Amino acid sequence: MKAYFLQRLISYLIDFFIVIVVVSCITFFIPVSNSYDEALKKSNEVSNAYLNGEIDSHEYLVEYGKANYTMSKENMIVTVINLLITVAYFATYAYYKNGQTIGKKLMHIKVESLDEKNPSHGTFIFRALFIYGVIASIISLIILQLIQADMYSYTVLVVETIQSILVFISALMIMFRKDTRGLHDLIFKTKVVAVK
Repeated sequence: MKAYFLQRLISYLIDFFIVIVVVSCITFFIPVSNSYDEALKKSNEVSNAYLNGEIDSHEYLVEYGKANYTMSKENMIVTVINLLITVAYFATYAYYKNGQTIGKKLMHIKVESLDEKNPSHGTFIFRALFIYGVIASIISLIILQLIQADMYSYTVLVVETIQSILVFISALMIMFRKDTRGLHDLIFKTKVVAVK
């Protein structure tokens, strides 16, 4: 029996919360650099100045972009840890738990291949890269190394917008297709089904 959108959404929210807690516990002990603190303070100042009409939108985008670039550079290790935990949980854990994460188990659903078998570990990995924003984050990390501060925010915005559009399309497909398969399910030949 097919899994419905609400089951999948609640499952994702549970799993997302679990990943955030695990990442937070691991990264809690990573010290925050002075550069990160200064950039965060600068981004808050720039945002307040823009909201108060002290600077125009162009100056806001330039200054906020520089601060965002610095914060992203200083926060790279946290981003990498987040990516690794996300893939480990949504791909490796799900693979070894017969297509179920904790959220999916609680919602009585699982991922399976079209022939009703457990997908390969590689399928789970590529599926996670596509649907959980991992590819966008990896591209953003690469961009961070290749692009100067003034272009970083614009470029990452484009990447994140494309990722958001793909997720939105997938969500619409899950809601309105009879088989409730999203774009990621079609690409990787999987389906999410209800289990007892």
